[in-house]
Amino acid sequence: MKAVWNFTKFCGSWIWKIVGAAAVVIGIIAAYFQFFSAPSVYSEIQSEVNVLDVRQSVADLQVLFRGNNIQEQNQNLKVYRIRLENDGRTDIRQNDFDQSDDWGIRVQSGNIIEARLTDTNSNYIRQNLNIRVENSLIRFDKVIFDKKDSFVIEMLVLHDKNKPPTLYRFGKIAGIQDDESRIFHAEVSESFFKALFYGALYGSWYLITLRFFIYFIASVALFITLMLVIMQIHQKRTESRQRPQPPQQPSH
Repeated sequence: MKAVWNFTKFCGSWIWKIVGAAAVVIGIIAAYFQFFSAPSVYSEIQSEVNVLDVRQSVADLQVLFRGNNIQEQNQNLKVYRIRLENDGRTDIRQNDFDQSDDWGIRVQSGNIIEARLTDTNSNYIRQNLNIRVENSLIRFDKVIFDKKDSFVIEMLVLHDKNKPPTLYRFGKIAGIQDDESRIFHAEVSESFFKALFYGALYGSWYLITLRFFIYFIASVALFITLMLVIMQIHQKRTESRQRPQPPQQPSH
């Protein structure tokens, strides 16, 4: 029984050491992302719709836009819904923008006919974003972009049917390396806990690191628990074998 107690005490001390070390590492990682993480702006194409989905030329069909037959000129009109969000851990202030450059959305292989703000979770952005359209560019005023704030832009784009437009977010922001990044279609998002426990090498490096420590601690705890159970069973069997048997009564 003493051996089991010593083994239990030894395992228990090591469990707390491992848990303590893992907690320190996870705390450092969390503190880094809380206080030292760079700003981030997430952008996505929520939807893309053809205004006139005529795939083949039809005789005598005229689709006029501002006096031009876009069907005859092999052109198309698309409506895009684009969402931008400050998904970083810091607010983006007006001074964080490059004051000598513009900030907005650029369309490659297409002209922007019109654009408007359709949704936002910030009344400040609704009142101050100030959208301006010029050929293939949408320019925004350099507003304060608080973390978790977002807005949706809807725009009408005229383009050649053989050259689908490509969308970019442009404008230098302090702490964000690229001054222009392509805008892709929305991806299906998942919760943090689902990402944490899905796959061995799936996700960003900090998720992989956090997942490793969780798996490691769980594995060590499970191993020690199994060892304790085995030792307890072995100890009980040993004690039952060593227990003196009651004297047998003489038979008459």
